[in-house]
Amino acid sequence: MSVFKSFKVVGLCVMLLYACLACTSTGKQTADIIQPRAVVIDKNFKSEKLNNKLLICTNLKKRGLNTKNLRDYLLKNAKPTNHKRSMIMVGDYHKYPDAWFYVQIINTDDSVIDLVVDEDNHLRCDGLEVITFKGDSLKNWGRVLRKTPFSERQIPFYPYAIPMAISPKDTLNLLIHTQRNYGTHEVNLNIASYPVFLAKIINQFLTQLVVIVMLVLCMLIMGIMGWLFKDKTMLYLSIYLISIALVLIGAMGVTDTLISNPNIGLNIGLSVTDLASSTVFLANAFYHPYGMELLKSVPKNEKRFKTISFTLMGINILVACSFLLPLNLFYKIDVFLPKLMAFLSVSAICWLFYSSLLAYFRANIKYFFVAALIGFLPFLYEQFINIFFDVEHPLTLKFNQSSFLISVIGVSIISIFQLKEKLGSRKDHEQNLTQLKETMKDIRKSEIETIGRNLHDHVGNTLASALGYMNLKTLKVDLVQKLIMDAINEIRFLSHNLVKDEDKPLTEKLETLVSRFNDFSDINFQYSNFSEGAFNELSQISQQNIYTIIQELLSNIIKHSHAKNAFVQLFNEQNILRANIEDDGCGFDSTQQFDGIGLQNIQKRATLMNLRLVIDSTKNGTGIIIEIPNENKSNNR
Repeated sequence: MSVFKSFKVVGLCVMLLYACLACTSTGKQTADIIQPRAVVIDKNFKSEKLNNKLLICTNLKKRGLNTKNLRDYLLKNAKPTNHKRSMIMVGDYHKYPDAWFYVQIINTDDSVIDLVVDEDNHLRCDGLEVITFKGDSLKNWGRVLRKTPFSERQIPFYPYAIPMAISPKDTLNLLIHTQRNYGTHEVNLNIASYPVFLAKIINQFLTQLVVIVMLVLCMLIMGIMGWLFKDKTMLYLSIYLISIALVLIGAMGVTDTLISNPNIGLNIGLSVTDLASSTVFLANAFYHPYGMELLKSVPKNEKRFKTISFTLMGINILVACSFLLPLNLFYKIDVFLPKLMAFLSVSAICWLFYSSLLAYFRANIKYFFVAALIGFLPFLYEQFINIFFDVEHPLTLKFNQSSFLISVIGVSIISIFQLKEKLGSRKDHEQNLTQLKETMKDIRKSEIETIGRNLHDHVGNTLASALGYMNLKTLKVDLVQKLIMDAINEIRFLSHNLVKDEDKPLTEKLETLVSRFNDFSDINFQYSNFSEGAFNELSQISQQNIYTIIQELLSNIIKHSHAKNAFVQLFNEQNILRANIEDDGCGFDSTQQFDGIGLQNIQKRATLMNLRLVIDSTKNGTGIIIEIPNENKSNNR
């Protein structure tokens, strides 16, 4: 009997355990059914953001709409949207091409209320459909796709909006279906009364119109100013602004039906995306010609700067061209494009900030950095917040028309200030150039006069003396020959000084000059070049003036020094180029004011070209040092 009682107790315990498990299971199923959140409206209803009230279901198919008890199915399979996000991030379109959003609409008023459901972001959504149901009865209020022509939309010229109505004292189950064909699937869903919605789209249209008009005006002004003043920076800026305008026009959805229209027959990647997706890469690319021209006068490592700029430019152009690939190839790489877009856009702006810091610290140009802060810091802040704080879906580029407009204004401020400085420096340069031409004209005139006097005084007198000796009864042949050779050497000397060799680099011209002087002079001239070609990188006018100065110095050595040896040496020391001209002659008093025209012309040329002339002369010889700022190194610090 005790055994029987024991089995009875055990059996009872098993039944109780089973009952507990059953209750637990039932309770779990009940907990999984999420109670819907509702939007309550009345005659005073204006608008409400739906993102925080929706339940999202990603495994519902179109044919599943005919399922009995559709509401129960949605409640069991849906999940709440993220309350922390301003938009609903569904996910990558490969995994989530369709999303279904469910919410209840309750009309507490005694009249019919006209409503509009809209998805006002549309950048990462390619279709919107609105369905309501009561019990097993469904009503489809309409569907709009990216490729739907504006004239066929229920609300023309607005991206995604479907009008609907709710009866008095009625409750509707609202089902919103969104689609995505490329990139990230992200939506921003709203519901509003019809009059409020119309006011909203009019306001949006006017705002967008103002942005586009201001952008076009900036583009035209920059282009016209660049053309009038022949300024490449302004011309490159106008091209950059065109690319930004294309981004904004694409973001507004104006061009959607053009590139997505199946009647055109485009079977390329661009036909399944919005224009903004590809033009973002073009905008990133077209910044770099403008940026390189903008920083042309800023001291920097030119080679490294151009290499990085051209690399970023090439990558962006290459990615932009990928949208022209056939669809079967495009679908194999499109998963990487949204992340590349965010990364390359942030990289371009970071590079702009780096450039502005270079301008600030290397050239003390403050307006570039200030304008970059005004123009791009808000945009960059939005991107970094998205990248570092949106852990679930990082690297998604955020569009903000206000940020774009501020960016355009900032960039325009940069260029206008720079053009103002350029015009000021151009005016000063023209004045200096005029003064330089007048001074050079005076120098050349005095040099021609010197040559004329030498021909008259030296060559003429020498030949006259030779002729006089030839008329003597007793002809002194040796003396006549010597006088004639002196005249020939003087003519060779003068002719060598007139030869400029304009097309040759400076170091070759100096080597040839020294060789010519050795041909007719008893002085041993020696030429040494330790400059590693740095003299040849100077501007043409600098090279010509240095050549003329050294030529005049060598002429003075021949005429006045009575030297046996002379040396011409070129050196390259950090940011200074140095030319040393030395001889072992009798020297002269360098403390006295220069009386000779030759030395005066040398001093004038040195002053004009900002050269430092150091003369050290003793009875044992003369040393002259010419110090020249290294133009190339100054530009590449």
